[in-house]
Amino acid sequence: MSDRVLGLIGGISWESTAHYYRALNEGVRVAHGAPHAAELRLHSFDFATISALQHAGRWDELAVLMADAARGLAAAGAGAVMICANTMHKLVEAVETGGGLPVLHIATPTAAAARAAGCRRLLFLGTAFAMEQPFLLDRLRAEGLEVFVPDAADRAEVHRVIFEELVAGRVLETSRQALRGVIARGVAAGAEGVAERDVPRKEIDGEGKWGGDAEEPAPRLIDAHDLLAGVDRDHAAVCALHVHQ
Repeated sequence: MSDRVLGLIGGISWESTAHYYRALNEGVRVAHGAPHAAELRLHSFDFATISALQHAGRWDELAVLMADAARGLAAAGAGAVMICANTMHKLVEAVETGGGLPVLHIATPTAAAARAAGCRRLLFLGTAFAMEQPFLLDRLRAEGLEVFVPDAADRAEVHRVIFEELVAGRVLETSRQALRGVIARGVAAGAEGVAERDVPRKEIDGEGKWGGDAEEPAPRLIDAHDLLAGVDRDHAAVCALHVHQ
């Protein structure tokens, strides 16, 4: 086991995992120069299995799978684990217990970035599991942030876009417009920033820009993909931590 080797639990979905992998390696290259790269171990699931268990509410079975993945990463020499998706942070305890390794939790860099950007009131976007259960919201609130989620109709639409489009590597223009509407309503409700891991910023309008009306205040969009890739030097050197504004 090496403190400099990071274990990734991915394939949840692989679209997300690919972003983490790239961000981690780009960060190491920035910190140390080419041809350096992050020393990683990856356990990648078939997301069809994971998604079916999530929607069936079979979290105990998912906990077993995650624990097994963590044990495999530990046996392969990982010194810490990164879960490459918001939703599966619900099972952090199973991962830590199963693998005996610390998990680099997404809430910590998200909260730090929000504070650095002067955002205390955040709109949180993700899967319905993440928006409607407390495992991430309470952790962010414990960091001193005021966090809220969209209303039921908007939560359903965000969840649909994630599972029907994002995991397939595409987002329709009508869906981008819907996401911009969700964010605009959040801003109207007082959001100073948007924490959006499962809905990467570039998918809001295809170019990584705020797509709302020019007269509307542009929220700070905090992409937790890149934030979690800004991990401890001991695990993957220094990776860029991006707070989009």
